Amino acid sequence: MAVDPKPPPERGVFVNYFEIANSREEFLISLGQVLPGDSEPNMNIRLVTTPPYAYALWDVLGKSLIQYQTAHGTIPSLES
Repeated sequence: MAVDPKPPPERGVFVNYFEIANSREEFLISLGQVLPGDSEPNMNIRLVTTPPYAYALWDVLGKSLIQYQTAHGTIPSLES
């Protein structure tokens, strides 16, 4: 049975801060932003997922990064 996915939300949220925690049953991925002058990150989104779906996210993100670098060149490290 095929499921038609819903279109993505129209409002995007910029993130540049990430926290990840896990237990045996789940991964918690918190996303937020830190702006110049902020003393604490402004947390916007928390994803809660199972380990297999966290692995699927890692896989699709890795493939997307490879495609990006093939098209646009190496992504510089934030630490360089």
